[in-house]
Amino acid sequence: MSGPEGLDPVEKAVREAQVATVTSGPGRAVGLLRAALAGAPGDPRLLLALTDALAADGSLEEAQATAREAVAVLPESEEPLVALARVQLKMPGGGIRRAAETARVALRLAPDSTRAHLIVAMAAGYDASATRADRERARPSAEEALRLAPDLPLAHVVAGVLDRLDDPANAETHLRRALALYPHAPEALTLLAGLSTTEEGAAAGLLRSAAALSPLDDLRRLRLEATVLRVAHRAAVVAPMVSTVALLGAVWLPVGVGIVGMLAPLVFLVWGALRTLRKVLAEVPRSMVRRVLWSDRGARLQTVTDVVAPLAAAAGILALGTGDGEGLPGVALVLLASVASAVGGTVLNERVATAEGAIVGVDEDAPARLGAAEVGAVAVRAGLVVVVGVLWAAGLVTNPFVASAVCLSLAAPLAGAVLIAVRHGGGSAWLRLLSAGTVMLALLLGLGGPVAELVSGDAAERPGGFTWVGVPGGPEERDALRRERQRQEERERLEEQQGPGRLPDFGSEPPRAPTAVPTVEVPDFTFDWPTTREGEAPVGP
Repeated sequence: MSGPEGLDPVEKAVREAQVATVTSGPGRAVGLLRAALAGAPGDPRLLLALTDALAADGSLEEAQATAREAVAVLPESEEPLVALARVQLKMPGGGIRRAAETARVALRLAPDSTRAHLIVAMAAGYDASATRADRERARPSAEEALRLAPDLPLAHVVAGVLDRLDDPANAETHLRRALALYPHAPEALTLLAGLSTTEEGAAAGLLRSAAALSPLDDLRRLRLEATVLRVAHRAAVVAPMVSTVALLGAVWLPVGVGIVGMLAPLVFLVWGALRTLRKVLAEVPRSMVRRVLWSDRGARLQTVTDVVAPLAAAAGILALGTGDGEGLPGVALVLLASVASAVGGTVLNERVATAEGAIVGVDEDAPARLGAAEVGAVAVRAGLVVVVGVLWAAGLVTNPFVASAVCLSLAAPLAGAVLIAVRHGGGSAWLRLLSAGTVMLALLLGLGGPVAELVSGDAAERPGGFTWVGVPGGPEERDALRRERQRQEERERLEEQQGPGRLPDFGSEPPRAPTAVPTVEVPDFTFDWPTTREGEAPVGP
């Protein structure tokens, strides 16, 4: 039966709900569809429209139940299964994997369903737990969707999602094709910005465009802010790494020029980081940059530490290469650079993890995965600390100040990584406990020997400060080497003072005039020997 406008009442209710979703929100559409269902209970068109409205309103459980009701009404049709799979894509707790299974069931009913093929490929591309084999299994569905709808922008976006990890160049091709077909696709812009083939300056511009196209999407705004924060922190990351390498090199490099040469890679890396930051800032409004870098207490702390770290690293390398004595200022500056970098990195990760955990409500595992990535980095950093401890035990790092500073420089980011993992549930409980235990064991092994020697006072009794040459053996051998090296340096200093072709003057006093040598009378010790009558002295007894 047709209504006054010649439309079926059910079709009219569906259209009114679609208009209400745009003008008044999905909640209004849900009310209209429920009222229509009261007059036509079990109508599959109303059930499918109500499913979409409930999903848009955030009522995912009700949407799933409504979709299952539609599947029961139309068991031989793929359309209710596709609607159910779309809802499951948004549900946490493994919903994305259930969506792929539901879409595969729909493909058995309709092998040429473009939407079902897209859901299978999309689930494999967005599932963080999916392996490369899972993505390869879903690739035929992406190819089939492109064959069925070659000019559909969503088909190219899904192909880009599937290839973004395994083949970023091909993913970029598909995403650019999607933007050519529909330039105002924020999802394509966001995905293109996240590819490894996209420079960070260009990525910031893409994210800014995506945020402008969807101003109510906090996640895209957050990603843009995170890009600014990470690029601003990059110089503070590379500088302590170079200065720590210089500190380790000071153990084996006796020439100060060799250590000062470490300034070249430091300047190169920091300059590259600053150029990238300049490109990013050119794409982001100044007001947003000021808000991101100086808006609250955490932002100000990160900004200050990001400025301090490179400056302290450069000053530490200069102090190591040009300073004399025991070189403790250089060690202290290198340690300051590492601590500043670690503090800035901890603040950055905490801000990003907290914001994403609050916004990404459809994927409850996202903060856990972020924390798990930080936990995985703990083992690598802790292993480096253990290596320094082994070098100390073998006698290859002979100065306790150097060994302690290197261990602390390497271990500085560990506390932040463990903090992020614990606060945001990174991985399972046993993994977090194992990470914390690894950190403690690494510090114990790495710092145990040097700190024990510092506490015992042996290091203070050693002359000469830094030991630039490592030597195996105990304290006696190292002390003997220091004394021999000091004697050698003293001989070299004297030779430099004398200059070439000069004889030593054996002192600094001016020559004195010769004095007269006194004469001494030597007494005559001659005396008469007794003689015989013939006048000869007797010989023998």
